[in-house]
Amino acid sequence: MVQERPIKAAVIGPANLVERVASSAREMDDRIAVKFYSYEEEEEILEVYRRASAENEVVLFTGPLAYFRVQGAFPNWAVPSTYVPYSPDWLYPPLLRLLSRGYDIRRASVDGFGGDAINEVYAEIGFDSRGVLSWAETSDEEELYRFHRRAYESGQASCIVTCMRNIYGKLLRHNIPVEWAVPTNSALQELLKKGILLGEAAREAERQVAVGILEFHDPRQEEEMEIPYEYRRERLLLAVHQILLGQFERLGAFVTPTRPGSFLFIATRGSLKEFTRSFRSFDLLDLLKKKTGVAASVGIGFGSTPWDAGRMAYKALQMARRAGGNCCYLLSEGGELWGPLGSSQALKIDIRVTANQALFHLAEKVGCSPPTLSRVIAALCCLDKSFFTSEDLARLTGVSTRSAQRMLKRLLEAGVVRRAGVEKIISPGRNRSLYTFSREEKEVREVLEG
Repeated sequence: MVQERPIKAAVIGPANLVERVASSAREMDDRIAVKFYSYEEEEEILEVYRRASAENEVVLFTGPLAYFRVQGAFPNWAVPSTYVPYSPDWLYPPLLRLLSRGYDIRRASVDGFGGDAINEVYAEIGFDSRGVLSWAETSDEEELYRFHRRAYESGQASCIVTCMRNIYGKLLRHNIPVEWAVPTNSALQELLKKGILLGEAAREAERQVAVGILEFHDPRQEEEMEIPYEYRRERLLLAVHQILLGQFERLGAFVTPTRPGSFLFIATRGSLKEFTRSFRSFDLLDLLKKKTGVAASVGIGFGSTPWDAGRMAYKALQMARRAGGNCCYLLSEGGELWGPLGSSQALKIDIRVTANQALFHLAEKVGCSPPTLSRVIAALCCLDKSFFTSEDLARLTGVSTRSAQRMLKRLLEAGVVRRAGVEKIISPGRNRSLYTFSREEKEVREVLEG
């Protein structure tokens, strides 16, 4: 049996934490090969992530702050990523160090942990936590710094425990007694084990079957052609087939015509991920249009069996048709949807029912299913203009204009979108309603944060 190569994992974090992970990695088995990326300032995180994700199969963060900063900049992760979540275990070492230095930890100012976690830790070490000031929100760094400093200078707090490295440094420079709460060694070892599981799952996903359906029509009418339609059609089929064979040969994909104007291709998810630049583009569409003049609709499905992948491919093709053609949608058996590829507004949507409680509540208010609302909000977040119409929403979500109009009526009543006015049409026809959407609406923000 051939042994698989180790999973290439990147660890991102402050230098001291990265060094501790390096120590833990030496005790791990040979299923994971770890590369370390440290940063000095938090402004470096995004650039560090770009390098790490380009060179590794998974990315592991030593804490949640860097992870969520990257998530805000790159909503669609380039590679599977995770982080060490805050845990009450982080509090024991800093509190005991402050205690040994003679500070009254009953009057500590603590961030990153909720009241329940603090009460649990204090009860374990036999101290009263009623005088502890806590700040559980992941807040603006400067605001949090002022919170701690005011607490100390006013005498409300005798010492500080912070999860934020920059705040720790600032308070230390002002001679304020502070300790930095960091992951325990066991938590860092657990992070590496998660990396192995993520890497194995990603490799398994890349081995999934990928089935694609491509269909096209000849834009020129028969009466416009100087040669008989049958000859033209056969030449066009041969030309398209030749282009597909040339493009898919390097993927090791199987390609065959199924009926006039339609082709079936079979590959693996991993090879198509590379072909589409991580599901971001589908250059084949432009090539077909340039070489043959045809506009194609493509649906690609991923599944554990050819049957499952084929079902997903047909559903994805229907979305490409509804979007007007000359685009590609990809749909996984697990409910992830990418598309429309070939559009400047391609997006990834997770249409699975999630544990996002804010999404459930808002979906109930709107009167639709959580997956549908998730897809609509993801589409609205991709708008690159201040005002939009029902046609814009239909194009982005791959539904009919009538369905988009019905959805907008519900969103309007729920306060998710607002009416901005009317677009007057010069040519004969009805004027079109204009709408606005803001991520900062309270309920929308809660869904996105969830």
